Amino acid sequence: MKYAVLFLLFISFQLVSQTNPFTLVNSSYDEQNPVVSPDGKTLYLTIANHPQNTAGKKDPGDIWISLWVGGSWAAPIHAGSLLNNRGYNGVAGISPDGSELYLLSHYGKNGDNPTTQGISVSQRTGSGWSVPQNISIPYFLNRSSFLIGQWQADLSVFVFSAESYNTLGAEDLYVSSKTAGK
Repeated sequence: MKYAVLFLLFISFQLVSQTNPFTLVNSSYDEQNPVVSPDGKTLYLTIANHPQNTAGKKDPGDIWISLWVGGSWAAPIHAGSLLNNRGYNGVAGISPDGSELYLLSHYGKNGDNPTTQGISVSQRTGSGWSVPQNISIPYFLNRSSFLIGQWQADLSVFVFSAESYNTLGAEDLYVSSKTAGK
């Protein structure tokens, strides 16, 4: 009986490992920061050092998009120049209705490098995503090359890691709350 249970567990493990839904997403590049849309049909991820990134193979990370098709994630496609610049780009969260995409960076005008730090928001339009609008977080400072964080589901709290004022290690965790009317 003990061997039958072990055999069934082995068969179950083999079936799960053969049906990996990320087979087309994972590559020889550096996939990071996965965020799934509220409806579960879109995966946003950052891919670093990909030759199709905005700054090519030396780009620290661009946003790519994968769709849920037939029980697995499709090969990701580059999210385009509106959501990506030469810096690190990633998704921090998505509004519950899927109409707003919160991004882990600020964006400069006309594709220029940003002169400020923080997060931004892009609105869903009929043709894709709008030009991101920078969101001001008072006293925000990140000396690290990367900004990683996540919005709470109701978009009231943003938790992120940064090297900032009085950081104890290389990076510490910080919390920013959305104020009324913003």
